[in-house]
Amino acid sequence: GITWHLYDRENPVSNVALENALLYRPPNSNDKLPGSSYRGVTRVRILVADGYVWFLTQFATGGAVRTLLLRAPYDQSTDWGINGTLEAWRGDKSQWQPVTDSVLPDEFDDGEIASDLYPPIVSMSDITQVQGERFVGLLPSASHIDYVLSNDLVSWTPPKPLRSSVPYFADDRGYPGSVVDPTLIEDASSTLHLFMASADGDSDHGIIRDGVRDCSSSPSYLGLGIYEGIVDLAPIVNTSISITPRANPAATGVVAFDVRVSATNGTQPNGRVTLSVGAFTATVDVNNGQATVFAPLNTPSTYPVHATFTSFGPWQTSSTDSQITVVQGAPAKKRAVRH
Repeated sequence: GITWHLYDRENPVSNVALENALLYRPPNSNDKLPGSSYRGVTRVRILVADGYVWFLTQFATGGAVRTLLLRAPYDQSTDWGINGTLEAWRGDKSQWQPVTDSVLPDEFDDGEIASDLYPPIVSMSDITQVQGERFVGLLPSASHIDYVLSNDLVSWTPPKPLRSSVPYFADDRGYPGSVVDPTLIEDASSTLHLFMASADGDSDHGIIRDGVRDCSSSPSYLGLGIYEGIVDLAPIVNTSISITPRANPAATGVVAFDVRVSATNGTQPNGRVTLSVGAFTATVDVNNGQATVFAPLNTPSTYPVHATFTSFGPWQTSSTDSQITVVQGAPAKKRAVRH
């Protein structure tokens, strides 16, 4: 079993929980107003590096959610692993500010001061796979994940997409908010494991992953499951795209275009294709290298056709141009009526 030891920080408050808290901040008057989203300190990530225990957390004020980075000296001889002053990173001043009696300083609850960490990563991990970089941070964005790299945990590279070859798994084609709290863990064999919460797909119960939230009628935080994927360094593969109308010339009305995307390494790309013909534009999913687009073309003419394939998987963007001739459809034949 595990024996838990309470860290008695002797904070000068009568509340027993706050007396022993590592970090807290009570709500101010604005945080108590109707409609306030105040939740205090939420979601904590911990990392030991460079002689410190690092704490990545969020502070939800009445009107904003701030990303905070804190650190305390690491001391393996103590029961709690820390021994010394807790400090908070001031993003606006690029310096550390002491935290007195475990109370988050006022500057971090001031909407006029950009005191939080940028970029607002939700997790941080140490890695060995990327040469010249020691840490990785993740940024969920709608239905995909961006990553940033660092050597000191306070300065980060510009975000880049963490590409996914698994259909509707953080590939920017899922429902908004389908990526929740992603984090990377490197195991003893240097394999990177991605963990995230989502509510799309449950293979154990025969529910496919299709980019749609499985429990659409319930609150967004219900029905979440934990999903795991493996992350590795891989090249971005070149692609080519073709457009084939099912008839050319085609009769006026709805015209079907078959889109095929191929990759130089023989894989079947997933992503999206945007097709433009005349004044019509549509974007549809590409699965296993295939998609079909239906375009309403009601005026006879020769139309230029343009298609662009994009993907948050390991496939390059590609595009192509073509044309289609649309002719007036033959009128319906009249039938003779005999009496």
